[in-house]
This record gives sequence, structure tokens and C-alpha cells, in this order.
Amino acid sequence: MRRDETSQGQTNQGQRLHPLWIPFSILKSIKELLIPIILFFFVNAGEPSMFTRIAQIGVGLIFLYMLISLIFKWINFRYSFSGDELRVNEGRFIRKKRFVQLERIQGVQMNTHFLQRPFGLTTVTLDTAASSSDSSIKLECIKREDALWVKDYIATYREKQQEINVNEGSEEWAEEPILQEDKKLHYQIRSKEIVFAAFTSMSVLALVPILFGFLAQLSDVFSIDEYVSEAYQFISQTWTFILFAILVLLVISLIFGLITTFLTYGNYQVETNEERIFVKKGVLSQTEWTIAKNKVQAVKFTKTFLRRWFGIVGVELVCAGAYGDEKVESTMLFPFISERRATALLPEVLPMFKIEEGMRKLPKQALYVKLMRPSYFWLIASAVLFYFWIERWYVSPILLVLIIFLRYIDYRHSGHGLFHPFVQMRSGSFSVEMVIAEKKRIEEVGISQSRLQKLFGLSTLTIATRGTPVHFASIQDVPLEEAYEYYDWYQKRPKKKVEIEQGPIQSE
Repeated sequence: MRRDETSQGQTNQGQRLHPLWIPFSILKSIKELLIPIILFFFVNAGEPSMFTRIAQIGVGLIFLYMLISLIFKWINFRYSFSGDELRVNEGRFIRKKRFVQLERIQGVQMNTHFLQRPFGLTTVTLDTAASSSDSSIKLECIKREDALWVKDYIATYREKQQEINVNEGSEEWAEEPILQEDKKLHYQIRSKEIVFAAFTSMSVLALVPILFGFLAQLSDVFSIDEYVSEAYQFISQTWTFILFAILVLLVISLIFGLITTFLTYGNYQVETNEERIFVKKGVLSQTEWTIAKNKVQAVKFTKTFLRRWFGIVGVELVCAGAYGDEKVESTMLFPFISERRATALLPEVLPMFKIEEGMRKLPKQALYVKLMRPSYFWLIASAVLFYFWIERWYVSPILLVLIIFLRYIDYRHSGHGLFHPFVQMRSGSFSVEMVIAEKKRIEEVGISQSRLQKLFGLSTLTIATRGTPVHFASIQDVPLEEAYEYYDWYQKRPKKKVEIEQGPIQSE
């Protein structure tokens, strides 16, 4: 691609989306209307009633409206870059103009659908870090070289602004992007990690509702109740057939989970340069995104119940930007990785963050408070159980034992540590979460105390980072004196009396 011509064309006239955006969008529209189309045009096509004819006309009119609006949307959509500004013209029947300063763009994400790959197209999402629903700008179905030009243009602007701020100069900003960036590869996902992730995730159970949904849809078209009933009677005759059927379903579910995990996270890799993190993933549909290191507010380690047994964690970044109404994938650094490997890689990717050992555990008084804290969930569930299903009374004590067990696990896993200039907090029972935050990234430190905690000299410590939206991390039943240490550390002043928020007895 001739970058000079592209830049000039975008600046003066604006760039349209690729014409293939129209058929791709039509396919999406047909997908949304798939069930009404099948129901009214195929299932009831033999002898349609008046209602069916009206429904067919309605579906046809809706599709016609969507088709016309998509064409107008493509005609009206244009984007261009001019100096330090992105200009977007959009709208279907009513045109709208948007002007976005490049300094407000916090992240760039590239997502290549498998239908776009043969045509060399991709989708670029620009995150403006705003809190509104339209905070992200999507450039769908543009050429890959144009997408790379957009990334280079924004990166060059940032570098030039930094030079101007450092030198306090007034030099003219050049629009020619930097074509090459020195990147260092830190992480490539291993086959073993994909296998462990697939077998320890809930995706292995996703096949069950899909099968039931398929059978339900099939039963609307064909009469399969008799076949299903005969198959059930045949399988339920002996325990051998039951176990065999369960085993077959389990194997199919595991294979299904493995395939979906591989297609989603295959080719996952993490690269960095001095200022940014570059992440790629996907086999059929590929996704690429960048994260500015100075926008990372905190790091979060998550261990689910099953993955905890294999030492696998997920590492997420709490950033200052989010993709508006889009799914926030840009916060994921390592989706599933060995905890030991993640601990070693984190300082390489983000030198300002590291994991320290020797976190403080909660005192025994914390266990007493956790066990004494009333569970309104158990009380309400027991009341409903005894009122409607008194014969199932034994479920109530089982539920109580489970709640007590989870609170004990939470006590064992909870911990905190003050490591200048970092703070680490860990808590959770079924899923354990550890947050690492740097002092200058923390927006607020709060201490609260319920009446029950006050009796034992305990409190709840909460920190809030500057992410979008604001991310809160808290740990319950910390000794009050230790909580004061965090407050004084954050305030940079000698220990003094702090007003503690009083509240009712906390419950779960």
C-alpha cells in the first residue's frame, strides 16, 4: 500500500469501508432472522394460515428495511485522520459526525473473522476510554494494510507527542508513520496448556445444552419423540448401557471443549516493546490488540476451583480503558498459564509489577467472624424449602455445611501484603483472586467495620484503581491495626485516628 497516498486520501476525502462489508452485514442480518425465516417460510409453508402470511410479509419488510439501512450506512460511513484528530461520518438515515482527539485513543484492537481472511480484510476497534456506550469506534471490513497504517499513525502520534513534551519544543509533527517496531516475544501458548484449559473449563459442558436445543428444534420439524423414548428405554435397561452412554457423552464433550478452546486461543502470543503490549490469538478468526503499559492500573490473578489443582491461573490487566459496548478482551494477558511461569513472565512484560512472597494471613479471629456471620441466603432457602418441600429437609443442613466449608476455604486462601510500592490482596473460596496494585495507580483506600467485626477488632479493607470502569478489590476481616497501615501508607503521613464507617453485620 502506498502510505503517502492513503494518508492524503484519508485526510481530504475520507476512507470508506470495503464494499464486502455489505454482504457480510446482510449475512449477520439473516442470522438474526434465521428462526422466523425457518418457522414461517419452511415449517409452515405447506398451507399457510392468515397469521402465517402476515408473519411472512412482516419478516420480509423487516429484512427489506435492514437491507436498505445497511446500504445507507455504508454510503454515509467515512473516516479520516487529520493531524491529531480522527474524523468519522456515520449514520443510516440521519448523518452524524464525530471528532476524536488521538490522545484520547487508549487502545487499538484488530479482529479478523475467518470470512474476512481470504479477502485480506480485518476489523479495527479504537478505544477512547470513555464511559458511554459509544466509547469505541469500529472500522469494520477494512484492508489489513490500512489497519496497520492506522495503528502506525496512532503510534507515531504518541511518540511525537512524548518527544515534544520531553524537549518542550514546537517542531511540526510529521504524518509519516514508523513502519517497524522492535518487539520481544515473551509468551506462546503451549499445547499442554490448551489441553489443561479445555479439560478444566466449563466449555466441556457446553455441548449438553446445545444437544438439547438441537433436539428441541428438530422436534418442531420432525416427530422424534418416539425415537428418543425408545432409545431412552433401551439405554436404561442395564447399568452397563447407562455408564457407556455417560462415557460417550463425556468424551464427546471433552473433544468439543478441546476444539473450541483451540480455535479460540490457538496461536496465542504476547510481545512487547518499551511502551506497549501486543497480544494475538485465534486460529480461524484472529484477534490482535495492543495495551499501553502506562495504562495498566493493576494485575489480577484468578484461579478457579478445578484449575487450582493443576496450578493453572488466568492473568488479567486492569486498564484505564474499555471497549465500550464491546466485550473487553484487551484486559486478558495470559488466559491460562502455569502459576510459576506467570510469576516469572510478569516482570518481563510489565517491569513495574512483580509478585512478592510472604503475604500476611488472617488471624484466627477472622475465622470466628466468618463462621458467625449470618447467611441470609441459607435462611431464605431453608424457609422456602421447609414451606414447600418439607420432605427435603435434609437439603438445609447440607447447604449449611457447604457454606461453612466455603467460608473456611476463604479464610485459608485470604492474605494481604504491603510491599513498597505495591499492595497485594488475595481472597476467595471457589475461585481465588489476587490483585496486585501499585501505589500511584490506586484511586482510593477505604476501611469499613461492621458491628460483628468491631467486637473482634477486625475490618474490611478496600482499594479502588483508576480503571474504566473503576475496579474494586477488597478483603474481609483484616485486623484494624493492619488496615491502618495501608491507609497511612497511602496517605504518606504518620498514623493517626481515622473515622471508620460503621455498618450492619455483613452477610453472604
